[in-house]
Amino acid sequence: MKVIKMEAKKNLKKNIQKEKKKVKGRVKQKKKYDDILTDKSGLRNRETNVISVCFVLLFLSMIVYLCVFSVEYLPSVQEAIAGNR
Repeated sequence: MKVIKMEAKKNLKKNIQKEKKKVKGRVKQKKKYDDILTDKSGLRNRETNVISVCFVLLFLSMIVYLCVFSVEYLPSVQEAIAGNR
Protein backbone atom coordinates (compact mmCIF):
# COMPACT_ATOMS: atom_id res chain seq x y z
CA MET A 1 0.00 0.00 0.00
CA LYS A 2 2.81 2.40 0.92
CA VAL A 3 4.63 1.58 -2.29
CA ILE A 4 1.60 2.48 -4.39
CA LYS A 5 1.18 5.79 -2.52
CA MET A 6 4.85 6.65 -3.01
CA GLU A 7 4.64 5.89 -6.74
CA ALA A 8 1.48 7.96 -7.05
CA LYS A 9 3.21 10.90 -5.35
CA LYS A 10 6.22 10.59 -7.66
CA ASN A 11 3.99 10.46 -10.73
CA LEU A 12 2.02 13.44 -9.45
CA LYS A 13 5.22 15.46 -8.95
CA LYS A 14 6.43 14.53 -12.44
CA ASN A 15 3.11 15.56 -13.96
CA ILE A 16 3.17 18.87 -12.11
CA GLN A 17 6.72 19.55 -13.34
CA LYS A 18 5.73 18.71 -16.92
CA GLU A 19 2.76 21.07 -16.72
CA LYS A 20 4.97 23.86 -15.38
CA LYS A 21 7.38 23.38 -18.29
CA LYS A 22 4.49 23.50 -20.75
CA VAL A 23 3.19 26.72 -19.23
CA LYS A 24 6.65 28.33 -19.28
CA GLY A 25 7.16 27.31 -22.89
CA ARG A 26 3.93 28.88 -24.11
CA VAL A 27 4.14 32.24 -25.77
CA LYS A 28 1.44 34.67 -24.81
CA GLN A 29 -0.48 35.60 -27.91
CA LYS A 30 -1.08 39.29 -28.35
CA LYS A 31 -4.58 40.43 -28.94
CA LYS A 32 -5.40 43.29 -31.28
CA TYR A 33 -6.06 45.76 -28.50
CA ASP A 34 -2.77 44.93 -26.73
CA ASP A 35 -0.88 46.87 -29.40
CA ILE A 36 -2.83 50.01 -28.57
CA LEU A 37 -2.33 49.62 -24.82
CA THR A 38 1.38 48.79 -25.04
CA ASP A 39 2.27 51.24 -27.80
CA LYS A 40 5.36 53.15 -26.67
CA SER A 41 5.04 55.98 -29.18
CA GLY A 42 1.86 57.41 -27.61
CA LEU A 43 1.51 59.95 -24.85
CA ARG A 44 2.79 59.10 -21.43
CA ASN A 45 0.94 59.73 -18.21
CA ARG A 46 3.09 62.73 -17.29
CA GLU A 47 2.68 64.35 -20.70
CA THR A 48 -1.07 63.92 -20.53
CA ASN A 49 -1.13 65.49 -17.07
CA VAL A 50 0.89 68.50 -18.24
CA ILE A 51 -1.46 69.09 -21.16
CA SER A 52 -4.50 68.75 -18.89
CA VAL A 53 -3.08 71.22 -16.37
CA CYS A 54 -2.37 73.74 -19.16
CA PHE A 55 -5.95 73.58 -20.39
CA VAL A 56 -7.37 73.85 -16.87
CA LEU A 57 -5.21 76.89 -16.17
CA LEU A 58 -6.27 78.45 -19.46
CA PHE A 59 -9.92 77.84 -18.60
CA LEU A 60 -9.54 79.29 -15.10
CA SER A 61 -7.71 82.34 -16.40
CA MET A 62 -10.54 82.99 -18.87
CA ILE A 63 -13.08 82.77 -16.04
CA VAL A 64 -11.08 85.21 -13.90
CA TYR A 65 -10.65 87.59 -16.84
CA LEU A 66 -14.37 87.57 -17.61
CA CYS A 67 -15.29 88.14 -13.97
CA VAL A 68 -12.85 91.03 -13.55
CA PHE A 69 -13.85 92.56 -16.87
CA SER A 70 -17.54 92.43 -15.99
CA VAL A 71 -16.99 93.99 -12.56
CA GLU A 72 -14.70 96.81 -13.76
CA TYR A 73 -16.25 97.80 -17.06
CA LEU A 74 -19.89 96.82 -16.77
CA PRO A 75 -21.19 100.20 -15.43
CA SER A 76 -19.35 102.22 -18.08
CA VAL A 77 -20.51 99.87 -20.83
CA GLN A 78 -24.11 100.16 -19.65
CA GLU A 79 -23.85 103.99 -19.58
CA ALA A 80 -22.41 104.02 -23.09
CA ILE A 81 -25.21 101.84 -24.39
CA ALA A 82 -27.86 103.94 -22.62
CA GLY A 83 -26.30 107.20 -23.92
CA ASN A 84 -26.43 106.05 -27.56
CA ARG A 85 -30.14 105.37 -27.46
